[in-house]
Amino acid sequence: MTVWNAYGPGDVNGDGFVDHKDFVRLVLLIVVRRFTPTANELMAGDLNGNGRLDHRDAQILKRILKGKKKNP
Repeated sequence: MTVWNAYGPGDVNGDGFVDHKDFVRLVLLIVVRRFTPTANELMAGDLNGNGRLDHRDAQILKRILKGKKKNP
């Protein structure tokens, strides 16, 4: 049996890719707060390591998607 967790850093939706869909999901979790993040979403989306999802995580993910370094 193989267990694989696709929720790596930035892969908020767990599809195995870090792309604009992850950014949209992260923004929904942060701004709209319509959904409670799962443990996996929190782990993948908390890019600054402060234990919560916030606008700083969205800024970091945006930088990653643009091919820039995580930290300026």
